Amino acid sequence: MRAARRPVDVRGMGALRRRPNRKAGLVKVLIVSSYQISCGIASYTAVLKSLLENDFEVSVAPLDQSVLRRLEQPAVQAGDRQIRAICESFKDYDVVNLQWEPGLLGATAPHMMRRFRWLIDAAPNLIVTVHTALPYPQRKSLTGALGHMRRHGLRSLPRYLVEGRFERAAFAALSNRAKAGGNFAIAVHNERERNFYRNVVGIESVHAHPLSHIRAGWRTLLDKDTPVARQRLEGLYPARRTLIGVFGFLSEYKGIQTAIKAMSDLDDGHQLLIYGSVHPEAIRHGQTINPYVKELIDGLEKAEFRDRVAFIGSPDDYEFALAINTVDICVFPYVDVASHSGSGPLAHAIELGKATVATRTRSFLEMQRYFPKAFEMFDVGNHLQLAQAIERIGKVDTPRPAIRYDNETLAAFYADLIRNTASKPAVRPGAQANDAGPGAGTLKAAE
Repeated sequence: MRAARRPVDVRGMGALRRRPNRKAGLVKVLIVSSYQISCGIASYTAVLKSLLENDFEVSVAPLDQSVLRRLEQPAVQAGDRQIRAICESFKDYDVVNLQWEPGLLGATAPHMMRRFRWLIDAAPNLIVTVHTALPYPQRKSLTGALGHMRRHGLRSLPRYLVEGRFERAAFAALSNRAKAGGNFAIAVHNERERNFYRNVVGIESVHAHPLSHIRAGWRTLLDKDTPVARQRLEGLYPARRTLIGVFGFLSEYKGIQTAIKAMSDLDDGHQLLIYGSVHPEAIRHGQTINPYVKELIDGLEKAEFRDRVAFIGSPDDYEFALAINTVDICVFPYVDVASHSGSGPLAHAIELGKATVATRTRSFLEMQRYFPKAFEMFDVGNHLQLAQAIERIGKVDTPRPAIRYDNETLAAFYADLIRNTASKPAVRPGAQANDAGPGAGTLKAAE
């Protein structure tokens, strides 16, 4: 049932191959990101560090979410000091890579925007990796305001007027930074985002590569550990011939209910394993149960197939990859979300050559452009279509083509960006870029 890992087609890729190790004179790279916490971007940063540290001297400046997302004034001031300290450390590095998702920098738009401007203005040689697809804001007008009031009432007018302010400020900050001097590039996860930043925002130096979440050295470990993990699962579910995995944080946009409903259309030989838990930022003090988890449980209470659905919890990053490599079929029943630019778990499944079914969302259609015929698709919410796809895969193991992008090409992609960014003389962008130069501080940790 389990398919062998597909070879990666790198013929004709030339510069995308990894460079040989250099023992001396390594370029010093600082990645600014969440790190060593339960977070997809933190996991991606760990992947990049593992892939790049053979060719560069790589450090990580962790963004402390326990401070940056608090709203009490002392905590806000501490968060600002943390960002200023990181900015002050930039002088010790040749290239800075900011892993940018707005919420990593604060809990309100003013906090996120202020700190973002400080970071992008302080780094002479900067690569910004954009993880969130921000919508381009519509212009406000008197006609639009009047129409909004007619539809939603006067009380909703203030929200209409401020809607899109953060997005406008973010795009302006990036555009100003690109024009202000220094060496600057943006990295995104798909062609749609690259075209958006080039053609709509007006920034030329934008480059795209699909996500990869497989760290250096993991393939050998996975080949060794997967048979043992498979044997363990078969011992837990001896009556099931097909193990189906759903992966990621438990939230509405993951569409887990669709996968659960599909179990009603599948026979007793199928077992659904839900690998994931509530996101740390969604945990609320005093809340007895997360509303979405309650919704999932309530839907299962009287279901005849209840014993064929198991909540496994959140394993660590390697165990997560091992789980994907161990199940028979990986399912990604996500709902389409405008800000969604990719999926680390789906990237895992594709790169490991797993039989995979995903919804026809805009971001997954973009991933399909990079990996044609690497996974099947079904319409959002259509649990019957999902069940039929699972049955079809179980009966016929269709060969999947070689993939052209993986962790090796991701390493080469960032290596090229880093070398190109560091190859020109460093020129600190003028203070006029976003008119918000940070003060001095002390960097607590760069790992």
